[in-house]
Amino acid sequence: MPHDGTPRLSLTFGQRVRRFRERNGQTRAVLGGLVGRSAEWVKGIETGRLKTPRLPLLLRLAEVLGIDDLAELTGEERLSAATYTRAAHDALPAVRDALTTYRLTVSDSEPPTVPELRERVRQAWQLWHGNRDHRTRVSMVLPELLADLRHAVRVHEGADRRRALVALAETYHLAQLYLSFQPAPELVTLTGDRAMAAAQDADDPHAMAVAAWYTNHVFRDAGERHEARVDLAMSAASLLAPEHGPEDLARWGLLHLAAACPSRRSAGAARHGTTGTVRTAPPAVSATGTRTPS
Repeated sequence: MPHDGTPRLSLTFGQRVRRFRERNGQTRAVLGGLVGRSAEWVKGIETGRLKTPRLPLLLRLAEVLGIDDLAELTGEERLSAATYTRAAHDALPAVRDALTTYRLTVSDSEPPTVPELRERVRQAWQLWHGNRDHRTRVSMVLPELLADLRHAVRVHEGADRRRALVALAETYHLAQLYLSFQPAPELVTLTGDRAMAAAQDADDPHAMAVAAWYTNHVFRDAGERHEARVDLAMSAASLLAPEHGPEDLARWGLLHLAAACPSRRSAGAARHGTTGTVRTAPPAVSATGTRTPS
């Protein structure tokens, strides 16, 4: 029974999520970031506007909230068959093709300008954060956006090429979020690796910090490479200067959070030692000003 005397069995799924989140001292933004969603998504779950998520996301919620028994989170609500299946999104083949098609020659056509591409990346992130049907809307723009960014990286030089690389890394992060709950784990790993490569090629500390955050979650979800992912997070954090402004501070905080969070295999033993970090970590902000990775 909760501290306020309300019987647990009378609570909805969303009410349970909120109670556990508040017990941990987590904001909606922090909880959303830890499960790859936005604060608005968490609000939708807590208020009952959104239904109980499918099992992969449900398990991640339970882990982040510090719940060992899934029944503590779902109560007496029955999980539908759809909850247990990881159905492929209709646009997954098109996104897969965009990621695994290699153009070995450079097109003669003039690519969009880098400012135009960066604006398209910003708009794509807005689609992810601002639309109920965000997965479908994002999947409609990802293939062409990835192709144009790759083209730009190959034809531009100097500062324009570096800016295009940063935008490409951010687009890979968006693709990684799209793929996170699809039956394509190999593509999640692929997008994470390509995002880091683009960020390193751009020699941009901010981009490398965000790429390290996403890569950390790939390793953590796999339940392996704990020391490697902690070293990666701290190395990326060392590239930042949190005293210089909110963007560095946001990335620095999330990287320390990533290092503090235990892997799935050790979550039960280490969970209570990370509560203070979760309480204070700020959300990440992309180089285009878009909040990522919620």
